[in-house]
Amino acid sequence: MEFTTPPPATRSGGGEERAAAEHNQHRCRLKGHGMEEEMAVKVFDLEMPGAERSFLAECEALRSIQHRNLLPIRTACSAVDNRGGMFKALLYEFMPNGSLDTWLHPRAAPAAGEKAPKRLGFSQRVNIIVNVADVLDYLHHECGRPTVHCDLKPSNILLDDDLNALLGDFGIASN
Repeated sequence: MEFTTPPPATRSGGGEERAAAEHNQHRCRLKGHGMEEEMAVKVFDLEMPGAERSFLAECEALRSIQHRNLLPIRTACSAVDNRGGMFKALLYEFMPNGSLDTWLHPRAAPAAGEKAPKRLGFSQRVNIIVNVADVLDYLHHECGRPTVHCDLKPSNILLDDDLNALLGDFGIASN
């Protein structure tokens, strides 16, 4: 298998690239065994206080719960890099519509050559609210061990091809 980094996304506003850079998240293509899949990779900066605890909390929170509105983790990686340092990362399914934050707060003016930012219609907003409420109800009441997300915000709500909301980033979740 090999990772390749695709060219930057062209969605207007560039919000997902800004968000990815701020949160040490990257886009890549995973190739191997006759498949090619675009993935989102969240790399943990283990020099930051609490980063390893955040990695473990996210793995623990998501290892035994499944719901259609939870961002699916494809795999977790914990290894020693070529310099002897620890490396921890999570690979997620890539969400082409980015985060809810980039849809609610688009950049004021598109750069030259970019399209105007898309806007969410009323029914799309209601659908997103219902998706988030459904997954929170599941986490709090139905998943066996109640789980509290602790960091619910638009940048942690990702949108798939059909603008269905998926909740991610369980780094400070508690049960």
